[in-house]
Amino acid sequence: MSIKLAIQSKKEKLSIFNTIASVIIGVGCAYLSSGWVLNNFEDTALPIACITIIGEKVGYYLIYKFNFDVLGDSIIEYWIEKYKSKK
Repeated sequence: MSIKLAIQSKKEKLSIFNTIASVIIGVGCAYLSSGWVLNNFEDTALPIACITIIGEKVGYYLIYKFNFDVLGDSIIEYWIEKYKSKK
């Protein structure tokens, strides 16, 4: 996840929503699939990284397909402005 974010930051501007979504989706996919992976694969070849990357790609497709990125960015900007106004 961190490598993908580093490469993406060189190519385009990252939003806070994209960064948070990347971490949540990647860790979530790895966590949800860990039991199945540990039961079906040997310890020497755990495909958690592949599952994490695939899950992240599917998650991003769904985010952009249904425009959750626009909604997510708006919510995060609202929280940031609300937090700034309280200081």
